[in-house]
Amino acid sequence: MPMPAYKLVMQKSRLLDSMSLKVSLMNWGKESVWVVLGQVISFIGVLLGVRLLTSMLSPEIYGELALCISVVMLVFYIVGETFSELTMRFFTPAREQGWLADFYHGVRTYFFKIIAFVFVMGLLILLVLALTGNIKLVAVGVPILLFSMFSSANGLMEGIRNGARDRKVVAFNQALFQWLRFLLAALFIWLAGASAAVALWGYAFASLLVVISQICFLRRAEFYPAMQLKRNPEKGFQYVSTMLNYARPFLVMGGFTWLLSFADRWALSLFCPMSEVGYYAALYQVGYFPMIFASRILLQLVSPVLYERAGGNDYYGHMDGLNRFNRRLTLLVLGLSFVLWIMLHQIHKPLFALFVAQDYQSVSYLLPWTVLSAGIYSAGSIPLVSVLSRFESGRILPMKIVTTLLGVICYITGAYFYKLEGLVFGSLIFSFIYLICAYRLNIK
Repeated sequence: MPMPAYKLVMQKSRLLDSMSLKVSLMNWGKESVWVVLGQVISFIGVLLGVRLLTSMLSPEIYGELALCISVVMLVFYIVGETFSELTMRFFTPAREQGWLADFYHGVRTYFFKIIAFVFVMGLLILLVLALTGNIKLVAVGVPILLFSMFSSANGLMEGIRNGARDRKVVAFNQALFQWLRFLLAALFIWLAGASAAVALWGYAFASLLVVISQICFLRRAEFYPAMQLKRNPEKGFQYVSTMLNYARPFLVMGGFTWLLSFADRWALSLFCPMSEVGYYAALYQVGYFPMIFASRILLQLVSPVLYERAGGNDYYGHMDGLNRFNRRLTLLVLGLSFVLWIMLHQIHKPLFALFVAQDYQSVSYLLPWTVLSAGIYSAGSIPLVSVLSRFESGRILPMKIVTTLLGVICYITGAYFYKLEGLVFGSLIFSFIYLICAYRLNIK
């Protein structure tokens, strides 16, 4: 007896779904190799760079450098991260629906307007500092301004390549920057002397070279000709308007993200000598930064895939599966964080001595707690991917505001009462708060 037609259709549909899943998994596996390779090479560059600079800079100067970089990151979090997230989220719909030229033109125009505003404001601030005799601040302000602009441009182009899932290029440029910034900073220090301003010039030149690399790769991309096609003025305006509405909450959130990320250093500088900021910067780069880097690997792998599977406006049917995946990934990151915390209690001294100069060794006992804090915070970033998959970026803003204020309170309270130790444990308390808030936001 012949099989009914509807059963044949169902079998064929299941077969096609199975084949599609296999192809998707194969592509994801290839991408994973490049993402992990790029991040591992970058991670090695950071650790070796920290070792190099801590051997060339005193804790006081290293603390000054950490505060200067925090100013760079203010611009990057507001501009660079916004455009990275914007381009990564909208690249796939733009390519699939045929408005890639409108996408590229809209993003580029919007970016140059904002970066021009940053440049003008930076020049005005430098002029005021020069007229008031703050020459030392001008000396660090010029490379800070250049470094922040180039870093933001890198964020935009990295978002495009992540959206296109071109992992090789992303991995190469990320690794290139991490190695170049430390090597050029060390070279400039060797040539001109040890100071925060000299090191910042090395960072600025490194970011410029990576921008040039990004542009060269973009012009050779297979999708680049589609970006140069004639735009559709009617539909294109609607698409660009949708993108800008999506991006605006990130512009505001960037300031709060920066405050959350760097309030710890500034709180410590208020109540402790600058050398304590240097100790904390080294502790952060060896303990906190690697965990954030590892979570970035996961998010770079997961975010574009989830965005692609969520699709455009018909994402509701996919949300249950995406949320389940997010929960499992969050639990995995938490579990690994506690395992590392236990292990580091036994090996923190030799490990810290391997990556940081002798002058910084007195704070190695705080390394396990720093890693645990970073791991819990990283786990809290994962549920937010589901929120962004639903184009609900505006819902994250209230949570960012509340958690930032709570984080600043934790940092200031810890630094005021217990100095460096208090800051580390204040960060740990905040990481738990952030995880709980992010999880609750996703399930609402």
